[in-house]
Amino acid sequence: MTAWSLCTALVLLGAPAHAQEEAQDEALAGPAQLQAPTFAQGHTWVSTSPLAAGGLGFVDVAVDPERERQLLAVDELGGLWSSPDSGGSWTRVMDPLVSVDGLDLDDEVLLLEAESLAEDLLNEEGSEDEELEDESVVEVETFEIGDGAEVDQLLEQLREEARQAGSGGGVVWFHPAEFGLVLFARGDGVWRSRDHGRSFTRSSDLLDVNDLDVGPGELLLAATDQGIRYSLDLGRSWIRASGPMDGQVVEDLDHEGLLWFAAGAQGLFAAADGEHWARVGPERGLRAVLADPDLPGGLWLATDGQLLRSDDSGVSTYPSSKAPLPGTTELLRLGTGHLLQAGGDGIWESQDGG
Repeated sequence: MTAWSLCTALVLLGAPAHAQEEAQDEALAGPAQLQAPTFAQGHTWVSTSPLAAGGLGFVDVAVDPERERQLLAVDELGGLWSSPDSGGSWTRVMDPLVSVDGLDLDDEVLLLEAESLAEDLLNEEGSEDEELEDESVVEVETFEIGDGAEVDQLLEQLREEARQAGSGGGVVWFHPAEFGLVLFARGDGVWRSRDHGRSFTRSSDLLDVNDLDVGPGELLLAATDQGIRYSLDLGRSWIRASGPMDGQVVEDLDHEGLLWFAAGAQGLFAAADGEHWARVGPERGLRAVLADPDLPGGLWLATDGQLLRSDDSGVSTYPSSKAPLPGTTELLRLGTGHLLQAGGDGIWESQDGG
């Protein structure tokens, strides 16, 4: 029997015993209580800086392996942010890819733009009032500039237009062994840093990158919407990996022992050299793959609706749990049998291997 517990928000902190007891009470209260802050195994989540990106969400976060308090994060529009204190404060390193009518995507500027649009609408309604003043009954909606749902609605509309014009964010990644090397992939290519993310230069026009990982030897691997790419020069240039994944969406990468795994729409693929890939197992529509270092050949595989387990490097799989886990975007191993799953309905935790 496996079990998952629902977690919430951004930073994992230990909670005192009384919080654990309250959490158990909330869990027993049933599904109606899930909208309130819930706890998993005595942990709770808090937002460290909810307005760090001007109201935009972060889509990827990476930790510097040499400086564990140093973080880099990508916002929804491809902007890059840096934190020196584990998320307590943030500074923008690179501007987002797009703007709204030439304006920087700063929340204050967007608010001024929304208020300007609202004022134009108000003036138009005022003109309609003058034209219709002879009618017996006239119903015209009015609102106060800077203080109303209409301004909020216009502000969100501007944000959404910017999101649609952007590339959906990007991927940021620290090399685990090459000191100070960071790769940042977004809608205008791959950017490279050798100073822990303080400055970047554009190194490649590789697009639609979903994940980055070390490969065998000196190789770096990139999972893209058009298949696997590999680099022999630490991300300066990228080579197409031929084979059954070429032209197919690849979502996630991981490795275990002497094998590298790639999960995507067409299923699970494996390679020993990072260049030549072969299909493994019958599964299709995979969103994530996570190797289990505690068991040779152990893998967790996520589809759109469930978590699967393999004990033979993906050749065969079985459901890891009956719990529905929709829209998985990330699997993370914290320790032996201790997993986090991020998906469409929040973050879930398992301490029994899924």
